[in-house]
Amino acid sequence: MAIVSSPFKKETYSPSAQSEQELAYELLNEPAWSEEAYLAFSEAFNRPMELSDGRLVILPMPSLTHQRILKQFAFQTQQWLSERNAGEILFAPHPIRLWPGKYREPDAMVWLNEHRNKMGERESGPPDLAVEVLSVSNEPHDIEIKFREYAQAKIPEYWIIQPETKTVSVYALDGKAYRLAGRFGPGERAKSAILSTFDLPVDCLFAS
Repeated sequence: MAIVSSPFKKETYSPSAQSEQELAYELLNEPAWSEEAYLAFSEAFNRPMELSDGRLVILPMPSLTHQRILKQFAFQTQQWLSERNAGEILFAPHPIRLWPGKYREPDAMVWLNEHRNKMGERESGPPDLAVEVLSVSNEPHDIEIKFREYAQAKIPEYWIIQPETKTVSVYALDGKAYRLAGRFGPGERAKSAILSTFDLPVDCLFAS
């Protein structure tokens, strides 16, 4: 994970008005990033990146294993949502504005129908459920920093999928912090805390 500082002036940058190379050169030479600069840069390059207190955070590109797990989660979840006309799932890269100056990009995110108004073309507000697939390079970011921030942003449920141990940890918001609602391993079905009938076989996430 790389953190880039950059002084962004108050002009609005349009990706269509500049080449990606020109945009990158201009923005990467500035001391603090604005939300507009971040969104323009994210849109131009279409890769996972986040904004935290004026700093641009470049996330590692997902591995093949990561993509396969995410594909299976998205498939299972979309099927459940569609059968019940209950909501919508998206996956990174798509910026989520937790609060002013703080954007994160969960690997997957679900909004129930009653909160679809939080979804936007360039960015969205906090989802009902956020998912992170851990990687060695990004593990502290997901299980410490994002764990606190997602709770602070009042995201009701947070799933952490761990490829190395083939486990799924489901956390539910309890007041201002998350509590472990369940940890599920091979041969078990991971169960949502807020989606009353949603569960999925853990084994399907790790099938090659």
